[in-house]
Amino acid sequence: MRQGIIPLPGFYEFPDFDLAAATTALLIIDMQKVDAHPEHGLAVRAREAGRFEQWSYYFDRLASTVVPNIAALQRHCREVGIEVIHIVLGAFTRDRREVIWHRRQRQLVPPRDSSEFDIIEPLQPRGDEIVIAKTSSGAFNSSPLDQILRNLRIETLIVTGVVTNFCVETTVRDAGDRGFNVVLVDDGCAARNEADHRYALRILEHAYCKVKTTAQVLEQIASPAPQPAQSRT
Repeated sequence: MRQGIIPLPGFYEFPDFDLAAATTALLIIDMQKVDAHPEHGLAVRAREAGRFEQWSYYFDRLASTVVPNIAALQRHCREVGIEVIHIVLGAFTRDRREVIWHRRQRQLVPPRDSSEFDIIEPLQPRGDEIVIAKTSSGAFNSSPLDQILRNLRIETLIVTGVVTNFCVETTVRDAGDRGFNVVLVDDGCAARNEADHRYALRILEHAYCKVKTTAQVLEQIASPAPQPAQSRT
């Protein structure tokens, strides 16, 4: 069991999920300029409101830990043939009229022709990697993600991105409810503060997902269990 995470009473520790390339996908959630870049979107608005200190932990963790770890996972998944799927938050319309969030947190949903919609530089898609736009916090609730995963015969998701206790948590819960195996990467996610991040992981682990570190996932990918030949076609 990982140090620092105590399963809630009544839940048993999940077994390790197989990370076979043919049935696994790396899901990268909302690593965009709007919410994951220190000079755009959320960071700019926090500075304008005089509240950037409330987000300093978040942006420090992104720069020092989360972005490098997701980049490492991207590289290894690409090498072994694990599908890399980018989930992005974005409105179809410039005034965001189709997004329910526009009545509450309108500025957090960038129009798709905005630079804030763009995935941050170190983590941009390569080749024909799949990019799926959503208009809500949960990736399954407002996108074709479920159908795409089932078409690809994906059974297990390695989940990374932001924010741990919002879009990441909602997506993990929904994935678990839909029958997917989920590995949530502890140091591949970030919340506004350490307490929020840890609490979200404690709620999710062994109820909806297995929580691992980047190093543990990379080791498992590098040394997979023997698998019978399997085709995606």
